[in-house]
Amino acid sequence: MKSVFLVCIALHFASFEQHGRFERSKDWRLYDVQGPNLFKYTADTLKSFRFYRLNDDSIRNFLSGLNDLPDSIAPVWMGGPQVASYELDGVRYKIDISQYGGFFFDEGSKKYYQLDGKNITDWHAYIRTCFVSLHNP
Repeated sequence: MKSVFLVCIALHFASFEQHGRFERSKDWRLYDVQGPNLFKYTADTLKSFRFYRLNDDSIRNFLSGLNDLPDSIAPVWMGGPQVASYELDGVRYKIDISQYGGFFFDEGSKKYYQLDGKNITDWHAYIRTCFVSLHNP
């Protein structure tokens, strides 16, 4: 019985480690980055691009119920993704956001994450609206 309890505690903390980074994240930014090289850009490279500051509370709300995808699943990118970043413990991390499918790749954890199905439509609408605002200040 004690071992079952310890396994449950370990799984809880493992889950928090993966998703806790987003709960503690701040200063989310969406960048004006397009073209074939955007997967090659690093978080440092993004400093030279114009950005739109995303609302941290909105992002945390969208990311509630987030699921990490197993390493054996590599989602298919359709169209160019949007590029965003966040700050965690004083370090900036880049993410590549799919325009479809409700997933993104976090370069900080080197993992793909899938949004909860109920958040996907609103997430895409929010990201698109912010991207348009970036182009029409």
